[in-house]
Amino acid sequence: MIMDELRLAELKLRVEADDPAALFEYSNIIAETDPTGAEKFLLLSAQLGHPPALERAGDLHMASGNTAEAERCYRTCAKAGMLDCAVKLLAIKLKEPAEETAAVRELEELAVSGVTSAALALADYYSDNGNRKQAAYWRSTAK
Repeated sequence: MIMDELRLAELKLRVEADDPAALFEYSNIIAETDPTGAEKFLLLSAQLGHPPALERAGDLHMASGNTAEAERCYRTCAKAGMLDCAVKLLAIKLKEPAEETAAVRELEELAVSGVTSAALALADYYSDNGNRKQAAYWRSTAK
């Protein structure tokens, strides 16, 4: 128990110093007891460029309908090498007719290389477009 208190005290010091990873960790710790505070720390961590916080912030923006801000967050994460963020960005592009074909192609490349979230995104895409055979195929490759 003392170790937990010591660890929390150390974490709070890092939070006060605006350490992006600490802000993200602290937001996760207080999420159940203080959702508003947790979101504040999450968004601060995202503003400071912490990729996991950027992904979660992107998810929050998508849920609130702010697709442009979600895209910005996902793009930054994807540049940091987070493939699931690249998939989320491509899933947004699937809804844009001018981007749809290229997005499908990129998702297929990611799925073939073993990115499960890409295979699942393709399965959803094909299912939404009534292509049950392709949906079943991509869902079967998601392992």
